[in-house]
Amino acid sequence: NDYDRNTKRPLVANTIPGARELYNRNWALDSWPKNQFQISIRNTLDLKFQYHFHEKYIEVRNQCSWKAGAKHKFLKVGFETNLSNPNNEALFDIQFGHLKRSTHDNTSWQSAQYELWAHKWMALREENNGVGLAIINDCKYGCNVHGNDMFLSLIRGPTSPDPKCDQHDMHEFVYRIYPFQEIEEIIGCSYDLWLARENLFDAELSYRINYLPQ
Repeated sequence: NDYDRNTKRPLVANTIPGARELYNRNWALDSWPKNQFQISIRNTLDLKFQYHFHEKYIEVRNQCSWKAGAKHKFLKVGFETNLSNPNNEALFDIQFGHLKRSTHDNTSWQSAQYELWAHKWMALREENNGVGLAIINDCKYGCNVHGNDMFLSLIRGPTSPDPKCDQHDMHEFVYRIYPFQEIEEIIGCSYDLWLARENLFDAELSYRINYLPQ
């Protein structure tokens, strides 16, 4: 817990030439700025930020080279917010609903919940007006929220019991930064992302599911 917070090393981004804006088939403006982070001599993380004109989320597409030089490293992404959260609670998606967990470690059992699992999303919201911010992803499960800062665990490099854990040429994953007012909005956006990953509705982007009973 304390070791992770005190020894973290922020990565410095280099803007990749060729960031572009284009009009999609519905004549909505999409912007695709790109950044690259140098993790080590052999490993890089490429990020493509997609701003869709007709959506309110920011989609971040990641391509990460994670080879032998990444041993004993832990890659996380953090999001600093200024949300007012007097109850000190964050929301984490589970199979049949969501859970609330503390965002501080005043007690030993709260400190033991330093990293929590979430199926599709984690969220932090204000109690007075209900607005909040959710981080939705398509394949990552380790999350933690400390104060107003939200963190998503991406890739790790342990050497035991598997000495080559996650050491693949390329990892690809997506997460969305999503402002919301109702939990149902997060559910709809997360299902869209996961269904797109499973290629269930590539032909019709306008396809939607009724998420709530009538």
